[in-house]
Amino acid sequence: AQKFPFIKRDNIKIIPLAVCMFALIGAISVWFPEILGNGKAGNQLTFGGLTDWQHSLELTAVKWLVVLMALAAGAYGGLITPSMMLGSTIAFAAAAAWNTFFPAMSSESAAVVGAAVFLGVSLKMPLTAIVFVLELTYAPVALLMPLCAGMAGAVCVAKKMGFK
Repeated sequence: AQKFPFIKRDNIKIIPLAVCMFALIGAISVWFPEILGNGKAGNQLTFGGLTDWQHSLELTAVKWLVVLMALAAGAYGGLITPSMMLGSTIAFAAAAAWNTFFPAMSSESAAVVGAAVFLGVSLKMPLTAIVFVLELTYAPVALLMPLCAGMAGAVCVAKKMGFK
């Protein structure tokens, strides 16, 4: 996201790019209305278990594309809720895969943990992300240990991979 926008915001050439990008986002939203806005709709679907793993993966790919398109068009603003949506949709689908081979776990709880971990690592705010997601979702305190373990593992992996 640091490489966006391609054209500086004060350059008049960004206007046709923005019109094209947002028109394309609008066209995509006909099939995926959950991608519009900041990501709250996708989080609600995964936190509530109101979707399936296939749609969750589709939302991950489409939301990622749409966020990058909006940034390329010169939009700026918060990345907190879109980051949470990406994490929750990935974790929701991963939990479904886990449940196929291993003892079942709650896909909804996995989505909450995934949202916090993705948010914490991507925006470099691991402790804040845990507290933020717990408060935002009213998740039970029983999720504190999975949240801390997941965050610790993700932060270690990110450091090993060279993400600063």
